[in-house]
Parts: sequence; C-alpha cells; structure tokens
Amino acid sequence: MTGLPEKIIEGLQLGYHCAQIMMWMSMEMRDIKNPFILRSLGALQAGMSCRRVCGTLTGGVCVLSSYFNRQPGEREPAGYQEPAREFVAWFEETNGSLDCRELIGAEGQRMLQYCPGLMERSFEKVLALLEARGIDPTQ
Repeated sequence: MTGLPEKIIEGLQLGYHCAQIMMWMSMEMRDIKNPFILRSLGALQAGMSCRRVCGTLTGGVCVLSSYFNRQPGEREPAGYQEPAREFVAWFEETNGSLDCRELIGAEGQRMLQYCPGLMERSFEKVLALLEARGIDPTQ
C-alpha cells in the first residue's frame, strides 16, 4: 500500500488508536464503511487499556480474520488461524514482545515515536500474509 506512513498519521489525526488504524486501513482498501467495527476495536487500544497485548498486534489479527468467511456449519472460520499464528510469531520475533508496556513503556512514553512505524511494518506483514495465500487485500 503506497502512502502507508501518511495513512497512519491520518488515522491518528482522526483519533483512532492502533487496532482501529489497522482495521481502518484495511477497510479503506476494500471501500468498507462501518463505524461500529471501528468503535468496537477501540477497546483494544493501549493493550486493552491496561498496557497488555499490543493493539497493533490484536488489530492485525482482527484484520486477518476479516478476510475469511465462515462456511455453513462451521463454528469459526478456521482459515485465518494459521496466518494469525504466523503474524503473532513474526510480531514477537521482530519486536521482542507482545505487550504494549514493554514496547512503548509503562506510561506510553515512546508511543508517538514507536507506534507509527510498528503499525506500518505490521500492516505490511498482514498484507504479505494475505497475498501469500492468494487473497487480494483490496477485496
């Protein structure tokens, strides 16, 4: 996706948090407008408001899941699980942690310096995981 850093800044200026920005960028690519989805992902911000699991990570997994339809009789669309596990493993290996407080500090001191680049790298990885499975991220 071209202009990814600018898109992330735009999302921040709109008041979105990391998980919301991850989904918003995907929704923009697919021309989907649904404020309910974005509002619900707000709960994942700042590690679920307690600096636990990073919102960029959880948002990325939600983005991956959104590309897999539930089949009739299927309890959960299982197709997203493998790329989700791959994304989580990549995220931890690349960043050294899954926790918001370890990534940006207990009080979020490094948020503005660290999170935009983290979202950019993570969104690019999500797109690569989808494309590797023959999924067009714009659909």
